[in-house]
Amino acid sequence: VRSLEDYKNVLDQAAEDDKMVAVFWYSPWCKACKAASPGFKTIAKNHPQIQFIQVPVLEDNAVLHQGLNVPSVPYMHLYTPDDPRLVEESKMTRKKLSGFQKLLQDYEDGSC
Repeated sequence: VRSLEDYKNVLDQAAEDDKMVAVFWYSPWCKACKAASPGFKTIAKNHPQIQFIQVPVLEDNAVLHQGLNVPSVPYMHLYTPDDPRLVEESKMTRKKLSGFQKLLQDYEDGSC
């Protein structure tokens, strides 16, 4: 995902497939991102019904992350298929991964 159009296409396809989308924003140089990434990947493996994507925050895609108001990295966006707007966003550190997993479970269970 390198542009706003790519991002929109991912969300549109996920909505057609009736899937939630979890986006992990990171930078290759970020230590906190590197620490959180394995946990994010594990959560993705445990929730195959959710589409997980990782998007690097780089100079050449500044229009994308600035246009979506990503304030820092690591960061998370969550979208549901029935609501194309952003429904959850949060700083995503390794310490917050268990809360993120619970949040996903709540959405899957219909608690949110």
